[in-house]
Amino acid sequence: MSLVQLLRLGLAAFDRRLRSLTEPRQDGDDALWVIMDRSLAGRFVVAVSRGLDGAAPASRAAYPVRQMIAAWSVMSPAVQMRTVGATALIASVVHIAMQLTARPVGWWWLIVPGIVAMFGAAAITIAAFAPPTEGRR
Repeated sequence: MSLVQLLRLGLAAFDRRLRSLTEPRQDGDDALWVIMDRSLAGRFVVAVSRGLDGAAPASRAAYPVRQMIAAWSVMSPAVQMRTVGATALIASVVHIAMQLTARPVGWWWLIVPGIVAMFGAAAITIAAFAPPTEGRR
């Protein structure tokens, strides 16, 4: 399973859970939903959420995200792993550099970036030993 497939499954599960939390329950307290339907704020929240949900596929802001997902999905797993590793290393170096400018230095806050840096180095090492794949870049 690739990272993109894992992210898509996670986003789909998140979307299902979010929908189950935001959609009115039919078996719940009917009086509450009648009050919500009579409420201007309740109708506004429902209208805004439905409008955003319908506008997202055609959104100009969502277009670059869809392009990045498409570009990511055609990359080989080794390139994906190398990219994730480089991103983790860069993020940890930036965090450590920013932390070292603080006085006094919070050494406790350097533990997590150290772990992330080790993960990034491991990801780059794993990508270096990955076999070449056919039909992908």
